[in-house]
Amino acid sequence: MGRAPVVQGMQRASLRRKLIAVSMGTTTVALLVACALLIAYDFVTFHASEIAALETLTDTVASGSAGALSFEDETEARAALAPLQVHTNVVAARIRMLDSRPFLAYDAPGAAVERIAPGDAPAVGVDVTRDRIRATRPIMLAGERIGALTLVASRDR
Repeated sequence: MGRAPVVQGMQRASLRRKLIAVSMGTTTVALLVACALLIAYDFVTFHASEIAALETLTDTVASGSAGALSFEDETEARAALAPLQVHTNVVAARIRMLDSRPFLAYDAPGAAVERIAPGDAPAVGVDVTRDRIRATRPIMLAGERIGALTLVASRDR
């Protein structure tokens, strides 16, 4: 049986051509590995920055809503949640009293991801799924916890 044309061509090629072929093959493999690693790194860092951005937003809104919650002023609480309208990935928010009773809710218009149920009081922290990130932070006033804020952001928007 005959050999494959590529193998026959390599056997007949000069040493110079063989070295060039090996060098090009090695370079191609190295570039493919580098591209794969760069894509993986970009994915991981984007995921981490997405979580950090939502945590920062949750902390900021929680700080801004402390006064409204302490006086149970819904008008001021709505004002504290108003900046969420420009964050198109934020689909829901809940301010809860210290005893986990709902105080105020925000739902983005047309949001199609999981909502926060009225009786659902998640623990402080971050919960990440394939389609959403949920961040819950305490609302503090004078060093004491007076409630909690939960934000849900879609990963699809």
